[in-house]
Amino acid sequence: MSLGKDVHSYSNFDEVIITHIYPRLVVDFQRRIIHGYVDLSVERKVADAKLLRLDTRGLSIERVHAKSTNAALPWTVPKYHAHLGSCLEIDISSIKDQSFVVQIHYATSRTLSGGIQWFAPVQTAGKQHPFVYTQFEAILARSMIPCQDTPAVKAPYTIEVTCPDPLVVACSGTQVGSAERVDLYEDGKHWLRYTFDQKMPIPAYLIAMACGAIQRKAMGPRTGVWAELPPLEAAAYEYAGTEEFLDTASKIAGIP
Repeated sequence: MSLGKDVHSYSNFDEVIITHIYPRLVVDFQRRIIHGYVDLSVERKVADAKLLRLDTRGLSIERVHAKSTNAALPWTVPKYHAHLGSCLEIDISSIKDQSFVVQIHYATSRTLSGGIQWFAPVQTAGKQHPFVYTQFEAILARSMIPCQDTPAVKAPYTIEVTCPDPLVVACSGTQVGSAERVDLYEDGKHWLRYTFDQKMPIPAYLIAMACGAIQRKAMGPRTGVWAELPPLEAAAYEYAGTEEFLDTASKIAGIP
């Protein structure tokens, strides 16, 4: 599989481009994987484009279908590349609309998810609960979400993350409502579902998620810091000037 316009991405964003990303994911600390599905809103830039090529890294693809009709879409994943992952190639020739949504069900890899960092309770400050966070820069968003993992593509995203109660999720967006208690399995264990929305179009590597025994401390009307309780005050002190920095940047850029 040859590379696209960006030599670090397999995506054919010059033919078909993602306009919105909506993952709905479950954090499984026991298996150290994240699983679920993502809705990708896409738009043809070339009217007769027949393929949608996405970047992945170690993802186990379960099924792919057109959301509007639930019709299965043929897909292939060629040989894995150590640095770039694999190309998920989806046949979209059966879809005649110029704009549509593709839904992909999948799970991450325990060993190949370089952008997802897992910690046992003993490795955390509180020593009571596990912790996971993501760091996707520069090309590791593909290890959690099949996407066009290139700064040439910027899209808003909405994300739902379900985790074990009483853990907390933080993402690079605005939280929508409060955590919702859900029962995923008939095992008596409770889970919490968090939703975040990022309306600003951003490259995939700026999608971020953390889950653990964390809390938020506000430092201003637009800024705050997330951390475990023992180092929370120290973290807030370290970033105390963030709101002032943002005010200054807004004045320079002329953006409120």
